[in-house]
Amino acid sequence: MLDENVAFKCTYNDGGDRGFVGFGGTCSNGNIIRNVKAGRIWCSHADNPCRQFYERDFQRGRPTRPCYESQIFTQWGFGPGVYHSGIKVGEPIPMKCAQKGKVALLTTRHPDHDNERQRIVFGAFKIIARSEDDDGAIWLQGESGSAIRLSDDTALALPYWRFKAYPYSGAPDWRTGLFRYVSDQEVSNFLHALHPFLQSAQDRMALEGLLECCGNLERNIRCENSDVELPGANPKTKYGPGGEGEPHRRLKEFIANNPDRLKLGPGKGRVEQNFVTGDRVDVIVDLANGESCVVEIEVEGQSTMIGAHQALKYRALLAGELDQTKQPHAFLVAYSIPKNVKELCKRHGVRALEVSP
Repeated sequence: MLDENVAFKCTYNDGGDRGFVGFGGTCSNGNIIRNVKAGRIWCSHADNPCRQFYERDFQRGRPTRPCYESQIFTQWGFGPGVYHSGIKVGEPIPMKCAQKGKVALLTTRHPDHDNERQRIVFGAFKIIARSEDDDGAIWLQGESGSAIRLSDDTALALPYWRFKAYPYSGAPDWRTGLFRYVSDQEVSNFLHALHPFLQSAQDRMALEGLLECCGNLERNIRCENSDVELPGANPKTKYGPGGEGEPHRRLKEFIANNPDRLKLGPGKGRVEQNFVTGDRVDVIVDLANGESCVVEIEVEGQSTMIGAHQALKYRALLAGELDQTKQPHAFLVAYSIPKNVKELCKRHGVRALEVSP
C-alpha cells in the first residue's frame, strides 16, 4: 500500500534568486533559451508565454508567473498539470494517492547535470489541501509555515536518489511521468538527514511537522542508497551553510563551561573537536580522573534521535583516537528529549540530559 507522499519532477527554474536553486519568478533569458531549445514540454509549447517571449527576441514584456515552477516559493503548491501532447492532450494527468496531511518533495536537475542520479530535492511541504478545478486538474497546496526551502549547498548534499528506492534495477531512473509516490520511510530518511543543515527555528519546526506526517519514523539507513553522492557536495557539514543556531550555540557553550552538570566529577570542556573522518563533535570533556566524555548538543523534539545516533558515533571515534578499549562516556544534551529517544539512549549507554533553557 502506498503511503500517499509524492515527489514532483520540476523543470529547472532560475527565477528570483540567481544561483543553483531559483523557483521564485520567471527564468533568466539564458534559461528560457535552454528550456525552449531542449524541448521541455511546457517551456517549448506554442502557448507558453516564455516561448512567445523567446520568439519576440525577448522584447515587449517579460512574462510573469508563466508556469507552476515560477511560483513554487511564493505559492507553495504544485500539481501534475495536463497532457500537452498525444491523444490525451488537454486532459488532466491523474494522481490518485497524494493526500492532505502527507508530504510533497520538489525535485529538479540543473541543466548542466545530465545524469539522473544528480537530481536534487530543493523543497518540501506538507499538503494542507488537495483540490481539482472544473476540468479535473489536481492541485496540492502547502503553506510557508509547514514548508522548507533548501539552500544550494544543502540540496547538493542530499540528492533525491540517495533516499528513494530505484524503480528499475541497476541505477536511478525516472523515465516518464511528472511525479513519483514516496514512502513514509523514504521521506523520513530524507528529513532526518536534512535536520543538521537547518538553522532557523521555523525550519526546524516545519521539519518536526513533516516528520509527524510520516509517523515520526526513525531513520533507517539500510533503506538508503549510499552510492549516490554529488560532486562538490559536502555531506559531512555539521551545521549546514547557514551556520549554527543561537539556541544550540548557547547550550553547547554552557555545557563546555559547566561540565559539572554531567555529574561525572570535575573536568574541562572544549568545543567543536574534529576527528580524522571529518566529523565534528559539539563538546569533549576531559575529566580530572583521566576519562573522557563526548557530548552531542541538540535543541528539542523528535530530531534529537539524530543526536542520539551521533553521540554513539562520536563515542566510537574518540575511543579510536585515544586508541583505548575502554569506551568514553557519551551524552545527548537538549532542552527537551522525547521518551522514545531517552529509551534508545538508555539501551545503548548514552546518557540523555535535559537542561532548562
